[in-house]
Amino acid sequence: MSPLVALIVAAAAVTVVLGVIGVVLAALRRRRSRTSDQAGTIFALRTAVVA
Repeated sequence: MSPLVALIVAAAAVTVVLGVIGVVLAALRRRRSRTSDQAGTIFALRTAVVA
């Protein structure tokens, strides 16, 4: 049971990192339009749901 918990925690950590990267990239692209920021947020939410 412990290894399974470790895998879940690792997957959650990767999901958070990818989500943060997506938000940062969206923020950098927000200078052109806000639609990319929303897309980045949606992508982060989808990634969290999948994980």
